[in-house]
Amino acid sequence: MGNNARGQLGEGGYGTNVTAFQSVAKGVTSFAAGRRTTAYVNTRGYLYVLGDNRWNKTHTGSTDNMTTAKKIATGIKSVTAGEHSLLIIDKNDTLYYLGWKRFDTFEQTESQAEMPNGVMYKVLDNVKEAEMQDHHIIALTNNGDVYGYGFNGYGQMANGGANILKTAKKLYSGAVDIAAGSGFTSILLSDGRVMTYGANDKGQAGAGSASVTVSGATTTVGIFIEGK
Repeated sequence: MGNNARGQLGEGGYGTNVTAFQSVAKGVTSFAAGRRTTAYVNTRGYLYVLGDNRWNKTHTGSTDNMTTAKKIATGIKSVTAGEHSLLIIDKNDTLYYLGWKRFDTFEQTESQAEMPNGVMYKVLDNVKEAEMQDHHIIALTNNGDVYGYGFNGYGQMANGGANILKTAKKLYSGAVDIAAGSGFTSILLSDGRVMTYGANDKGQAGAGSASVTVSGATTTVGIFIEGK
């Protein structure tokens, strides 16, 4: 339900706004929605996409708008969507990036020669979960390590150093969950603390004040659960 300008909700209501829920697929185990792209994994581990494929951002093909699902990969466990990108974890727990932005910086490409052309780029092994927002990726491994990759202009990479991390860098250990926001990262630790890094201009860190950035601001899950 919603905008179907690029066919991301299937054939029904293509090019308009869909005002009622409609079936797109069955037997789905993982599902993600980007700006105008839908992706899902079925019980057989097949990855399908619908919607916006301009610049071959999901696969190499001549169709920009897809109202019928296209299978683009097999052996997949889960998929997550950024605005114009997909994060894909296969059944071997390997994380891949697929999208229209430059693989090394996540900056918008400026010429056809720089376009990704539907290539899945390997990012990291042993991944349990991955999140992406704007220009940075955060990944959680099966042993609780957190890795960051991409733009770090707000310090959202937990003091990861360079303004842009062109390869995945270990940022933290002992995590149980992660979240990527617009210019910031939050890491949930096993003791219930939430560590937040990066932009805090709207008080994203939940630390009782707003500032341009934060580095390791700490809150606890109990604060939110108990409504204090």
